[in-house]
Amino acid sequence: MNLFISRVGRMCSVIACSIALLVTNAGCGSNAPVHENLPPCARALGYRGTLPLRSALPETDWPTDDDGSWLDRPVPPPLGALLESRLQSVLAQTGAPGATVAIGGPGLGLWQRSLGLARTAPRVVADDASLFWWASVGKAYTAVLVLQSVQQAKLSLDQPVSTWWPHFPEGRHITIAHLLNHTGGLNAAEFTAPPDAIYQPPEALVARAQANGSLFCPGAYWRYSNTGYIMLGRALELTEGMSYAELLQQHVFAPLGLTHSTVIDHAPPPVGLVTPHPGNQPVDDAARATPFAAGSIAARADDVVRFWQALLTGKLLPTSTVRASFATLYPMFNATDDHYGRGVMVKEWTDTRGRSRRWLAHQGGHPGTNALVAYDPMLHVYVAVALNSDVSAVATSNVLLQTLETWRAAAAP
Repeated sequence: MNLFISRVGRMCSVIACSIALLVTNAGCGSNAPVHENLPPCARALGYRGTLPLRSALPETDWPTDDDGSWLDRPVPPPLGALLESRLQSVLAQTGAPGATVAIGGPGLGLWQRSLGLARTAPRVVADDASLFWWASVGKAYTAVLVLQSVQQAKLSLDQPVSTWWPHFPEGRHITIAHLLNHTGGLNAAEFTAPPDAIYQPPEALVARAQANGSLFCPGAYWRYSNTGYIMLGRALELTEGMSYAELLQQHVFAPLGLTHSTVIDHAPPPVGLVTPHPGNQPVDDAARATPFAAGSIAARADDVVRFWQALLTGKLLPTSTVRASFATLYPMFNATDDHYGRGVMVKEWTDTRGRSRRWLAHQGGHPGTNALVAYDPMLHVYVAVALNSDVSAVATSNVLLQTLETWRAAAAP
């Protein structure tokens, strides 16, 4: 497994950091200084991080010529056979129990497979009914709901969290926009990893953050916060008068025809939900519903590709709103190759051929779970991968994209 992960170098270090954050929110290279006794802030501040914001994305990064018709067509059979062979090789090489994968784009069609095991002991085979956990990829879904509510004037990006939590530290200055891009300054130790994990309701996590105070004045720095997205989910519920799961069903799943997507509620777990395998050992995680609006989506990979394509092409939000989500991009984890917007990420690296590459993406992780959805502007291809193990979804996605690019070159006249 280590050899496989090393093939994509530093790209994978961010997955490890994301896993740690989903478990503890420990900072993991946050560009925010820690203030144990922060004096009251007079106002929100402009960004003061040591690393600069990323410049605007070029026009060529946007899938402007994508009508989505390819989503209902299969890829050419030789390509499908090659992708399946490579995915089987990845599972065999890494020891990952199972994966759900989808890849495709205009002119190609869509290929989807769920292979391997949903659980190793007792043995349960993964199939098309299996639902894999996407962890923090779910933040992109929450951001869509929030921005839809903003479009309908039910919420405002500059609305303070004191609207719902009047005693929250700096709550008059922390806004919806701050929560979306992780610049609210929240201080929260959030989730416990299995086998000691227990379910924690959203109210308890928000109360813990309220008791802990703030780390910095809102807007000044970037620090990943699951609790911020949990607060967004609760703000949605209180504003809309519906549960988070109902909101997703009504505004995302149903309009897009996503029949293999659901939300992991406290109990019982969704039918077909696969088991996480930290260290490639099956572990029943009683706390998978704890992330709530910070990452509780369970789905098949083709549904996640359909969601991502709909987001980037203006089917869920106005195109101007989508582009605004990528307009201000904060450096993640003291790195210069990963940036965060409003519920979206931009991942950059140099590939083995020396080419500068970029993905419009979101990734997620938790012990025994790894996930990524991305659009590759250079290849004009979407990819979504979730594994029920600690094997890198970033690396797996890269292998599949390399396979597709090699097939394209061989098939070209």
